[in-house]
Amino acid sequence: MPLATAPLARVLAQVRFPEVQSVQNKSFVAPFQERIRKLYPRTVSDTLNGFVIGSPQLVSTNIWRYLDADGWRVSLSDSFISIETTKYTSRKDFTSRFRFLLQQLAETVGPTHTNRIGIRYVDQVLLEENESMSGMLRKEMIGVKDIFGKTHHMISELEGASKEGGATMTAFSCTDAAGLTTFVRQRRRHPRWWTCSNRKPRPNGTSRPLGRRVS
Repeated sequence: MPLATAPLARVLAQVRFPEVQSVQNKSFVAPFQERIRKLYPRTVSDTLNGFVIGSPQLVSTNIWRYLDADGWRVSLSDSFISIETTKYTSRKDFTSRFRFLLQQLAETVGPTHTNRIGIRYVDQVLLEENESMSGMLRKEMIGVKDIFGKTHHMISELEGASKEGGATMTAFSCTDAAGLTTFVRQRRRHPRWWTCSNRKPRPNGTSRPLGRRVS
């Protein structure tokens, strides 16, 4: 059940597969684009530049982006497909959209294997002037930020094995000088998301949820 006031900013799911170099060609991905065009009518092309480890050679990769008018974006490269949105409503809707994309990918591009499956929920909490994260999180999750008083920027990471097995859960948090805290929770090598519901009473007796229950 989604939390009514969950500070969810973005949700992203990705499947990585062995490189299919033909995806770089517009004519090759045209059948895939045609199948999803009614849902994601706008198409743009991005170029991702990077370096090969141990070599000064610059490598460029083309990424096809397919967008709608409601905050949804599909990305396709020669080694992954992803879907992301700022308008998440439910797991049922999100997984239904992703399943449709994977079906079209299998029938047009035809990857032979899956290297990784991941889903990421990004939460943002805007702190008011008299608030701090110590009043909203369990002390085990706060880290060293409050030890030093006024903090300009903080990034923390926590990683551990899932009790269900076969997956790694990672939680990141980043706080900037403006008091905007971003939580990134991701799960790799497993299509299901984990349950998170960290709550702590605020000084006025109310509570602000810092997780999203999606199980």
